[in-house]
Order: sequence, then structure tokens, then C-alpha cells
Amino acid sequence: MTKNEFIGKEIMKATRSAGTLLLLLASFSVLLLGILDYYVVSENFPKFIVYRVICAIMLFALHFIFRRVEKKEAQAAIIVLATIIAAIMVEIMILASGGYRSSYYVGLALVEVFVLGFLPISLNIAAIVAAAISVIYILPIVLFDTIADIKIFINNNLFLLFFTIAGLSWRYFNQKLLANNIALQYDLEEQKNISKSTPSN
Repeated sequence: MTKNEFIGKEIMKATRSAGTLLLLLASFSVLLLGILDYYVVSENFPKFIVYRVICAIMLFALHFIFRRVEKKEAQAAIIVLATIIAAIMVEIMILASGGYRSSYYVGLALVEVFVLGFLPISLNIAAIVAAAISVIYILPIVLFDTIADIKIFINNNLFLLFFTIAGLSWRYFNQKLLANNIALQYDLEEQKNISKSTPSN
């Protein structure tokens, strides 16, 4: 096995381990955050809890699927799908609680933190995740909401942009560090194997 193959294999194992745990935690976190709905938008609590239960069930199901996938392409697809599911749930809540004025847009930043902060995914997949979240936030508001105060909308987007840039930067440097550590591990194993195969005098 070449060094690059070893690095790819180890990163995929790390992604499976982290992703399996994260999807499980996310499914429960989505429900627990429903407590905030009760205090912040109590009038929307009954329907919001339905959205949360549906999202949690879908993420929980993806958790079981993800732990069994063997290919990195399948891993990436599930990660993007889970992100879209969570982001759509948040966006529906945004539209139902004031549209572009809603403070629920912070939920999209939390989705970015979860995915970009804790999953050892490539920068390309991280960029797809960030782009999906941005589109899911901006497009429905532009299409279905009336933006009377553009400053608030720009402020919200700048806030999300900050999280996107920070998340992508973190993912880039963290992924590079992870690859370097795995490469070092490979080199040490190779040196150990060479030492074992070299006859002693």
C-alpha cells in the first residue's frame, strides 16, 4: 500500500467514526434545541417540534447507513444529504418566524460548525456543504419573503459568511495536519518494517 493510499484509508476510517457519532448526536441535539422554540417562539412550538422530529428521524436513519458505507463517495453523499436535511429544517423555521428578520438563521451557523468543525472531510466537500447552506438560506428568502430592511439581511449573510470562511479555513488546516500525522505514522511503520527485515550482524 502506497503512502497516499494509506492516508486516504485512514482518513476514511476517521470520517466514518466521526460521522457516525456526529449524526447520532445531531439527531438528539435537533430535538433538545426544541426547548428554545418553546420559549422563543411558543406560538410556533407545535409545528416546529414536528419539523424537528422528522429531521431527527432522518438523521438517525442516516447514522445507521453511514456506519456501514465503505466508499468515500458514499460518505460524502450522506454528509451533504444530512447537511441539506438539517439546513432545510432550519430554513422552514426561519420563514415561519419572521423570514429574513428571524434569529433562527443562527441555526445554519450551528450546522456549519457541526459539519466543518468535527468531520475530517476534504475541502471540496466542505465547500459543497457551505454552498448548500448558503443557497438554502438565501434563495427561499429572495423568492418568498419581502426584504424591507436590506441591512438586516446583509448583516445576517455577513454573519454566515464569517462562519463559512472560518469553517473552511479550519477544515483546510485541520485536514492538512491530519494527513501529515497519518503520513508520519506510515513512515514510522515503514522504518519499523525495514528494521525488522534487515538482518542483524
